[in-house]
Amino acid sequence: MRYVFTEKLPRELSAREEALEKLGIAPLILANQVHGENVLYAGADYVRADGDALITDIPGVYVGVVTADCVPILLAARGKDGGCTAVAAVHAGWRGTALKIAEKAVFALQDRFGVRPENTKAFIGPCVCQSCYETGPEVSQALGPQAAPFICEKGGKHYPDLRRINALWLQNAGVREIHVSEECTCCRPDVYWSHRRHGTERGTQISAICL
Repeated sequence: MRYVFTEKLPRELSAREEALEKLGIAPLILANQVHGENVLYAGADYVRADGDALITDIPGVYVGVVTADCVPILLAARGKDGGCTAVAAVHAGWRGTALKIAEKAVFALQDRFGVRPENTKAFIGPCVCQSCYETGPEVSQALGPQAAPFICEKGGKHYPDLRRINALWLQNAGVREIHVSEECTCCRPDVYWSHRRHGTERGTQISAICL
């Protein structure tokens, strides 16, 4: 199993593909991310579709997600022999977090491949930190009461900690080993692209994992 959380990638497609090739992230399978809850199986006959999580059991094929503030989550599931048998890549913005896309990806691994959540390892990559993530009350309402301990309210604004909320959903799903990056994409515009910091004039990062 190998996984990668990239830093800034070039905005131009050809330069980005060249950078990914140099990093060894190929072949790479992506989905059309729509801030939803759909988990797709990246099999031999995969056709790119709308979804915010990809799972696969095909060795040597990377599944990945594209982010620039949203939470990238990579999952590695061990089988009965202790070896890694399936992996997943998850994209969780606040909408995907509210829909518990991370939890759904864990259960999709279990349902399709028979791997147990407690034998699944999670890696939460660089994303916008709580201090930088100013939202309105509608976001807190969508995230629900379980997320309340991870939301700060100040001056009528709400600041959710999306990385901790997703870690909670993973714990609730039965995942025991969760590694959380403290890197903030918005605080480090020199290292990462950030939608909040750079706006539409930005590129992305890619987070990917393979068997």
